[in-house]
Amino acid sequence: MYPSRANFIGVVGRWDQGDWLKTVKAGMKGATDLPVYSIRAPTVIPGVDFSDHASYWPYGIKAVMVADTAFYRNKAYHKSGDTADKLDYDRMAKVVVSVFEAIRSLTNHQ
Repeated sequence: MYPSRANFIGVVGRWDQGDWLKTVKAGMKGATDLPVYSIRAPTVIPGVDFSDHASYWPYGIKAVMVADTAFYRNKAYHKSGDTADKLDYDRMAKVVVSVFEAIRSLTNHQ
C-alpha cells in the first residue's frame, strides 16, 4: 500500500481529519511529479504525532505532518551527522510547491 523507497511525500493526520486530509492530499497530488501518499490514524499509532503539528490538535486546530518519513530510515536524523550536504534540495522544492497547491485548494474549499 505504501512504497518501500523514500521517493514520495507523506501527509499524516489524525483519524478524525479524514475529509480535510483528503483535500490536502488532493491539492498536493499532481502539483509535481513527486508521489503523494496519506495516512490518517489514531494518535496511539507511533509516528502520527512525531512533529509540531500535534501541538495544534488539543486546541481544535486541524494540522497535518508533511514528511518523507526519514525518521524511520535515516540513522543520522536530527543528529550531528544530519548535515545540509545530504539533503535533496530539488525534492524539497517539489514539496514546497505541493504544499502551496494544497493551501490554495484549502482556501478554495472554504
